[in-house]
Amino acid sequence: MEGYLKKRHSTMVPERRVLLLCLVISLVVWLFVKLSKSYETRTQVLLEYQLPMGYRFSDVPSKSLEVSLSGTGWELLTNAIFRHRPKVAFSLSGSPKAEIERNEIIRKIEEKIALNVTDLSQDHISVAFDSVFSRKVKVVLDSAISFQNGYFIRDSISLTPDSIVIFGPAKLLEGIFELKTEKLAMSCPEKNFRKTLKINNPQPDLFEISTTETEVFIPVEQYSEKTVAVPVRVVNSTDSIRLVPAVVQLKCVVGLSRFKAVSAADFRVEADFSETLNTGGQHTISLSLARQPKWVHSAVFSPKAVEYLIIQ
Repeated sequence: MEGYLKKRHSTMVPERRVLLLCLVISLVVWLFVKLSKSYETRTQVLLEYQLPMGYRFSDVPSKSLEVSLSGTGWELLTNAIFRHRPKVAFSLSGSPKAEIERNEIIRKIEEKIALNVTDLSQDHISVAFDSVFSRKVKVVLDSAISFQNGYFIRDSISLTPDSIVIFGPAKLLEGIFELKTEKLAMSCPEKNFRKTLKINNPQPDLFEISTTETEVFIPVEQYSEKTVAVPVRVVNSTDSIRLVPAVVQLKCVVGLSRFKAVSAADFRVEADFSETLNTGGQHTISLSLARQPKWVHSAVFSPKAVEYLIIQ
């Protein structure tokens, strides 16, 4: 009995091998038959355009196209492996406005991928381009800076460069006079700040800029409060006027580097009589701050109004 089982096992192993080989051969034959048949599939084709020298697009054309392709299974498989999302280039010349027709699109695609094109997502491609012009524009800082701890900007914020050249179609350049930087958000800086920022190109496909970055410098220092006595000036009066009081107390916040230098001469508080009826007697007039240095913050004075006497 034991000998019979061993003999039976030894004969089953070759049988299984033969069966497996038959299955593999059948699979190969089935696969060969299937891939030899014709099929249809959709894929995306990337589009590239070669402009004449000295021209740029005035409107961004299509960058890709959905197409239907037909071919044998072998051809479609080869295309999917080696030519996935193929790129087709069109050379443009002549009129600044043109259309690439369906037949030309199909011809270019079939040359590139050696498959039959049966359908396109659009029948033509419209292109519009114009001569390249240039314009020098200002670079503007786009910022949100907060100061809450006694520190402020000491002087003007500077950008280097503060202007650049932008290149593009003449019609589109007409409305561009400045370009903003990327957003700079800061909270309570306590020392000088310097950083390189990107310059935002509004439409990279249509415009080219001479440089893509600018350096911002923000001078920062601590500020303190100072009080000065400022004489009130009488303006727009044909009469002799006496003010009571004739001097106001002005408080301001000023940087420590200019704290000692700031004086009453840097400010001008006025009593403007251009709209005041001078009829004699005692009256009151409101005062206004007509001048202050740009590097001074929170300038306020008291009193806001004074009495005046017309001297006969």
